[in-house]
Amino acid sequence: MVEARFGRGARKRAWIGIVLVSAVSLVVLPATAPPAHAATCLLEFYWNADGTPGWHPTTIAAGAAPECDASPAIVRSPTGTEIADVGIDGSIWFSWNTDGSPVWQDARVAGPGSAVGNLAMVRVGNGTVIAAHNTTNIGETNFYWNTDGSGSWQFCSIEGPASSDPAMVASSTTAEFSVVDPYTALRVGYQNPNCLGGGAGSTETHANQQLPPFDLGPAMTRWSGGTVMAADSFGALWFLWHFDSDYLNSNWYSSPVGNAVANAGYPAITRFSDGSSIASVAYDGSLWFYWNVDGTPAWGSSRVAAAGSAALSPAIARFRDGTDIAAAGRDGSLWFYWNVDGTPAWNSSEVEGQGSVYDSPAMTRSSSSTEIAVIVR
Repeated sequence: MVEARFGRGARKRAWIGIVLVSAVSLVVLPATAPPAHAATCLLEFYWNADGTPGWHPTTIAAGAAPECDASPAIVRSPTGTEIADVGIDGSIWFSWNTDGSPVWQDARVAGPGSAVGNLAMVRVGNGTVIAAHNTTNIGETNFYWNTDGSGSWQFCSIEGPASSDPAMVASSTTAEFSVVDPYTALRVGYQNPNCLGGGAGSTETHANQQLPPFDLGPAMTRWSGGTVMAADSFGALWFLWHFDSDYLNSNWYSSPVGNAVANAGYPAITRFSDGSSIASVAYDGSLWFYWNVDGTPAWGSSRVAAAGSAALSPAIARFRDGTDIAAAGRDGSLWFYWNVDGTPAWNSSEVEGQGSVYDSPAMTRSSSSTEIAVIVR
C-alpha cells in the first residue's frame, strides 16, 4: 500500500497574541511559468452534479506549481468558484472560474516566501479574504483581501508566533479567525472593518481560560446567533460556541464530543438547520461523523468509513437534505461520502484512485453540485 504524505497532521502547534499591523496595497502580478523543478504536484478541481455518478476533473495551471504539503482552500462566489493555494516557493495564488466556462484565470496574491501551511479563505460582502502564515516572521498571520473586479489585493499583518493553520469564517461584515498558540491556548480574532477596508487595525480576543489545551488548529462555522468551532485536544474532540451578543465579554463555552473516538487530525464542521455536524478521522484511519442538536448535551455518532480508509483531515458540507464528506485515503486515493438526513447509511464514490492525492481536500457546494479542490501528483 502506498502511504501518502499529508501536510496538516505535520503542522506544529500555534501562535500567540496580537500586535497590530500594517496595511498596503499589493498589485496582482501576471502569472509566470512554473519552474521546472517544481512540477511534482498539481492543483486539481473536481465537480459532480447532484444525482449523477461521474466526477469531472480539471487541472488548474496557476503561475507556480503548488506546494505538495499545503491543502488548498475553496469557496463559492455569486458567479462561480474561487480557489487559493500555496506555491512551492511560498507564494500565494488565487484562481477563479465563472460557472459554465471551461477557463480558469489566476493571479498572484503574494510573492515567494509569503506563506507556509494551509490557507483559509472566505467571502465577505463583495470580496474575498485569505488568511496565511507568514514564513518571514514565524507564526505571523497575514490577511489578504480583494474586492470583486479589482486588480489588487490589500494586506494586513497580525504578529505573533503561530504553529497551527488558521481557521476562518465570515460574519456579515468581517472575517473571524482562530489559531492555537505555542502554549496550547485557543486564540480567536476578529479582523475589523478598518483592516478589511485598507486601514491599519485588527482586534483579538482570547478564549475563555476554562478551555482545555489544544494541539491542532480548529475548524469554524457560523450559526444565526454566533460562531461554533471544533478543535482537537491531544486526540480528544471538543465543541466550542460563542454568542454574538456576548462579544464584549469574549466568552467561549466548550463541551467534549463525549462519544468521539480518538481524533488524529484537524476536524471539519458545518451546520444543519438546528444543530452542528463534525467530521474527523480516528487514529486507525476510520472516518467518523458526529451531530448535535442545539441546546442538548448529547452527540450522535456514525462511522462513515472503516479503519484504514481515511487520512487525517476531511472536508464537510451540507446539501439540501443531507451531508457530504470528502477525505483522502491512506493509499493516496480521494473519496466522497454522502448521507441523507434521517437514514443510517453512508454512500461512497471514489473520485481519484490510489496514489493520486497528496494532501487533504477542500470542498464547497453550489446550488446543485459538489466541488472539491485537492493537490495531486
